[in-house]
Amino acid sequence: MRMLPSILILTASALCYGCDVGGTLPSSEKPDVKAWENKGADTIAAESGKVDTQWWRSLKDPVLDRLLREAAGSNLDLKIAGLRMKEAQAQAGRASAALFPEVGVTGALTGEGRQSSRGGPDAASTRSELGISGIWDLDLFGGKRAELEASEANLGNAEASRRQAVQTLIADVARTYVEVRAQQQLLELTQKNLRLQQETLRATRIQFEAKAAAKLDVLRAQAQVSSTQAELPAIRASLAARQHRIAVLLGKPPQSIDAALKKPAAVPSFSDKIVLQTPIWTMASRPDIQAAEARLREQAALRSARAADIFPKLSLSAFFGLGTATLYSSATPWNLGANLAAPLLNFGRIESDIEAADARAQQALQRYRKTVLEALEEVENALVQYGEQKRRVASLEQSSASQREAARLARLKYDAGDAAFIDVLIAEERLLQAESGVVQARAAATRAAIDLYTAMGVVAPVETLTSKGD
Repeated sequence: MRMLPSILILTASALCYGCDVGGTLPSSEKPDVKAWENKGADTIAAESGKVDTQWWRSLKDPVLDRLLREAAGSNLDLKIAGLRMKEAQAQAGRASAALFPEVGVTGALTGEGRQSSRGGPDAASTRSELGISGIWDLDLFGGKRAELEASEANLGNAEASRRQAVQTLIADVARTYVEVRAQQQLLELTQKNLRLQQETLRATRIQFEAKAAAKLDVLRAQAQVSSTQAELPAIRASLAARQHRIAVLLGKPPQSIDAALKKPAAVPSFSDKIVLQTPIWTMASRPDIQAAEARLREQAALRSARAADIFPKLSLSAFFGLGTATLYSSATPWNLGANLAAPLLNFGRIESDIEAADARAQQALQRYRKTVLEALEEVENALVQYGEQKRRVASLEQSSASQREAARLARLKYDAGDAAFIDVLIAEERLLQAESGVVQARAAATRAAIDLYTAMGVVAPVETLTSKGD
């Protein structure tokens, strides 16, 4: 009788599990954030709170549109995520099947013989049996249903992870494409300035031979040409690496560079204001938050499944068939049975399993909270970054225009004999730096916008990516 109070106490503790983590829905754990703090003049709030999932079309770049369609159909990470989702679907199907009886066909054929001790004839017999058997583990206390719930939550995690793979793919292709165009612009700009500097060097040498320029001017012009030439290998290497990256993102060998990426083009930029969806929509649509929520529900369900191990398990079995034997007449064998098993003495194994499952559920809850906070942080950081990059572009464009005019005036003054040659070289070098800065700033601003859309959890369905649309 001493065992009965212990069993009752353990049963009561198992029933209380779920009043802690399991009773707190993930939706109630989301912070109450109404608006973004760092919303700037370059952004506007979406009227419905939600933005267009195909945000990259605002760049109006057909090449990027096509690359994204190709990536959606051939990217290997996306295919892996799809296969993981199929695996989770199969696991959920198996967990669902465990709730129902298992029925099978059984058959047997046996023979036996016996020799008489008095030298008489041997006695032999054969027996055959064929029938249908079944067994059903009744889920009286919800353990299998909890495992099914965990499997369904795992499927939700796989689906969210696939959406996150789509989001990452779109962002990676778009960012890398912008970087390709930026490197092409830098390469063209550097080569253009190199040609001008080589012309300056040639003219300076002619002036030196005519005793109209000093040897120092020739050396300075030569040094400027060499310095500009030294920048080209790094730009070419960076361009090639990004072209190779896009090929791999499209599921192709790095040598298969898209023909459109070999022709220089302008850096795409968002001409309109970035449309912001609300924090509520962001927390609801970000795939990583959805995945964290699904993992939380999975662990909570697994904890319930472990708590059900405390209770007895009841299974039913049955057999019905036909049988024949040489020494007996034919018969119709059948049987029905029930099996009841309950834990009696396991030295705390079940209770330890429950505590471990509860700790895992608590960890999942903390990871969920952390994911939500980090998501909000990413959006706020992306808003600041985008606003500052836009201001940087405006400043550098103004600086580039001033440097262009300064270089023109320095050349005119040098030709008129009113300025030293070093003034021309300095003005041209600063002009190259300013123009390069504009290209890099425009690319950084576009990348910041891409990061902002990604941080808000704006994900297009794969079906819209693989179709050409309007």
